[in-house]
Amino acid sequence: MISLEFVEDIRAFNRSYTKVLGLLNSSYLDSDFSLTETRVLFEIYSRNGCTANDLCSALDLDKGYMSRIIRKFADAGLLSRTVSESDGRAQRILLTGSGKKVIGQMIDRSNAQIRSLFSSLSDEELQEVHSAITTIKRCITEQSERK
Repeated sequence: MISLEFVEDIRAFNRSYTKVLGLLNSSYLDSDFSLTETRVLFEIYSRNGCTANDLCSALDLDKGYMSRIIRKFADAGLLSRTVSESDGRAQRILLTGSGKKVIGQMIDRSNAQIRSLFSSLSDEELQEVHSAITTIKRCITEQSERK
């Protein structure tokens, strides 16, 4: 049985880490984008193109919300949309050169933020943190795969 203390510790960690990384700020990493918008950009980048439905499924986001994000990015010149070759009803979404530049900057900022956050730790402490993160990720992944 999962104890209340365990649940409270997880929730406290989540609140702490969310605050440290500024995930609830209206803009993420001093950008013009929210965390959700940045994640959508990253998913398009990492998939080298996809459809809005792919993004909705991957991020568990509402289609209307996704549509507004995609429209915002298109209006800003960060992505292009073409008819999908596999499904003429869908649009394939790709980052433009500007979009790739923006997500590259966001990745660099995020990497710098994490390096700064952990820069004072010893090699042993870094390994301990990495091991803990790896264990948590594995346990959560295994749990979700069993469902």
